[in-house]
Amino acid sequence: MKNHTKFALILCSLTIICLAIMEFTGRNQSFEDHAMVQTIFLMIAPVIVIIWGMVSKKKERAGILSYKEAIRESLKISLVFGLISPFIFLAYYTFINPEIVASIGEVYKLTDKTNTQIIGIDMAAQFVFALVFGLLIGVIAGICVKSKSQQI
Repeated sequence: MKNHTKFALILCSLTIICLAIMEFTGRNQSFEDHAMVQTIFLMIAPVIVIIWGMVSKKKERAGILSYKEAIRESLKISLVFGLISPFIFLAYYTFINPEIVASIGEVYKLTDKTNTQIIGIDMAAQFVFALVFGLLIGVIAGICVKSKSQQI
């Protein structure tokens, strides 16, 4: 399995764990209550996993990773995650917690849209957010992860 796929699947697994914890703790009515578990799993964990993936790629390449390659690896992880994770949320919204869709509609100011439209917009937003967040992590962490002999 390719490095970026492995780390994207780790991120997907963490997303599923986060959603399960939200269900078991009763914090499943809204994404706006800013529970600590959401912050850790949805913001901090991706940073750690993407950096871990970049370091793993560097080890895979015998300790040599340029700044550009570090950013590329971060984007690949984010792209695979961005393609898979919206479907995790689709399943969650459709089968496990359809009531949360109304809350998502309020967050996006889409109260006049159907649940299907809200879910579609949310899936697209998640994809874009994954790519942008992955790029930002790559740009910042790439400085630290790149091989010391490589220049920016």
